[in-house]
Amino acid sequence: MSSEFKITCPVCKVERSTSKANYVFHTKKGGTGKCKSCYLTERNNSEQNKRNFVNGKPVKKHPYYHVWRNMIRRCYDPKIHNYKNYGGRGIAICDEWKSSKLFLQWVDSNGEIPAGYELDRRNNNGNYEPSNCRFVPPAVNSQNRRSTKLTPDQVVEIRRLNARGELLMDEAVKKYSVTHKTLLAVIQKRTWKNIKESCQ
Repeated sequence: MSSEFKITCPVCKVERSTSKANYVFHTKKGGTGKCKSCYLTERNNSEQNKRNFVNGKPVKKHPYYHVWRNMIRRCYDPKIHNYKNYGGRGIAICDEWKSSKLFLQWVDSNGEIPAGYELDRRNNNGNYEPSNCRFVPPAVNSQNRRSTKLTPDQVVEIRRLNARGELLMDEAVKKYSVTHKTLLAVIQKRTWKNIKESCQ
């Protein structure tokens, strides 16, 4: 690089050598003359760019950005296979969370989220909004689906009756509207593992 082409950054006042093309751009074709460091600092501090950052990181590189994107698609994109279980039955997203930045700020406000935890709605028929959402282990999330037949209280009751020798399988299958296979899985604790022994 020839040293005859030099530019002084108007911000930090540091002189730097540059190529002829760069020199012409900055001195004759509207370039600002700013060095890369000052240019990036100014760009990142701009109001427009701040809207795309959360806690100093680009929104799209946030670890939960995909959670927001999938939430939007489930509720508003009829082409998505599970739209019928969300937007198709009236599940919506609060106005605040239609902004990825505001949703991700809420995520960060929850502190460190354990690896593998999933976004869950407390009321499965309710909307996606701060008062109805939380992060839970996959097992808890799956137990909160509409397709789940049992409740935590029923699981405790089944195990308690079984421990006392009072559980009649055929009657329990009818009472709880589950299959023999599901009932055995509950009794043998192959499912609902998060129900603690102390609850029984």
